[in-house]
Amino acid sequence: MTGHLRIRRRGAPPDDTLISMTASKTGASFSISAFTYNSPSRRERFYDYCSLMARVLVTQVGARLHWGKHFPLQYEQISELYPKLETFRQIAQNREPNGVFRNGYTAGVLNLPPRRAAQ
Repeated sequence: MTGHLRIRRRGAPPDDTLISMTASKTGASFSISAFTYNSPSRRERFYDYCSLMARVLVTQVGARLHWGKHFPLQYEQISELYPKLETFRQIAQNREPNGVFRNGYTAGVLNLPPRRAAQ
């Protein structure tokens, strides 16, 4: 891969949140991050690499991706990885029924309906 790529690994302790990378886990986890310094117009190969790594890690070791980073997977590919995902979805729908804070990303990844049209 041409351009700049940096990979970093760090420990991530279990937590009691609903859908974090370490939610509902009892043992140690590790976070692997990949960074590019290429301009946005030159990141296609980097995103291809990240998408491949995400799919391999999810299928081989049940990895959970970081919600705020490049997230190339959809709800069907990740729903079984998060034991409390349905609880999160119910809370999100109950607390925010009109979907004002939802978009295509949350529809695809969290299977939350997009924003309702104004009445």
